[in-house]
Amino acid sequence: FNATRTECDEPVQLAFDGLPAGVEVVAPPTIGKAPGTIAVFQAAAEAAPATSLAQVAVRTAAAGDTPPRQLGGLRQVTELVMGQPNNASYRTSVSDRLPVAVVEPARIRVDVEQPSTPIVRRGRLDLRVRITREGDFAGKVRLNLPFKPPGIGAAANVEVGEKDAEAVYTINAAADAAVGEWQLAVIAAALDNNEPSVWVSSLPVTLRVAEPFIELASEKAVAEPGQEAKIVCKVTKPGSFTGTAKAKLMGLPAKAVAPELELAATATELVFPVTVAADAQPGRHDNVFCEVRVPMAESWVVHAMPGNQLRIDKPLPKPEPTDSAAAEKKAG
Repeated sequence: FNATRTECDEPVQLAFDGLPAGVEVVAPPTIGKAPGTIAVFQAAAEAAPATSLAQVAVRTAAAGDTPPRQLGGLRQVTELVMGQPNNASYRTSVSDRLPVAVVEPARIRVDVEQPSTPIVRRGRLDLRVRITREGDFAGKVRLNLPFKPPGIGAAANVEVGEKDAEAVYTINAAADAAVGEWQLAVIAAALDNNEPSVWVSSLPVTLRVAEPFIELASEKAVAEPGQEAKIVCKVTKPGSFTGTAKAKLMGLPAKAVAPELELAATATELVFPVTVAADAQPGRHDNVFCEVRVPMAESWVVHAMPGNQLRIDKPLPKPEPTDSAAAEKKAG
């Protein structure tokens, strides 16, 4: 659900009335000025097939509003006739009700494991997704995220192979991702001949977006083929973690390697020795960055530090001998 706001910047809550018997809704309130939220509908196993046109109310979510104030409702626009120029809409239908139907069980079920760690700004997190297949369905399943918090990015979809029961959906956080707790759900579509035939949703899980636990700033480095370069990373934000982190250089050019290093929370500097092979291609490589994995809850919180440059220069040509040096060499 996307909210169009006019003179309203407070959190809002969705309320549903007139749902079929046995249907419940999990609809977390919007956070701050976020443009929308998700609503996951779940039918009980004993719910009978039924349909309804449910009412949707938008109310204040503040704890002090008792009863909550009504702010608006549903306005669903459906384009019926489109044409030239530029797919202009010539006839639309506007509804203030939400069609809801209870149907027979789907051939798949999708569940998302609650992440045990947060995702930090400029970091990434792997969502672990489990697919349960019903009956004899063994086809592919396509996953996608219908709602992403501000600053959270991910692939448009992830495909689960035939008969596979698990998948990883990787999400990334921008440097300005909105810090806080958000609700996230994954939609799964069963594919027939590579086309979706039925969609189901997981129940929401809580995604925690946090500030980085440590921050590094790297310096530019230069080397020639066959030499070693040193990439120095200064700690600009002291580590707020316990244990030992792992640091690795990412984005190195072909035939340039560096070891993975350990990083203590009290460290102030990290120096990577980069070995450049003799046949490495000279050039400038601008997206070399340090990935730091911080231990937490028997897992890792993955950080990506700002990138910098590694330059591989051609060796300078050896100077030609002068005339006097050549004459001396000949005389000798």
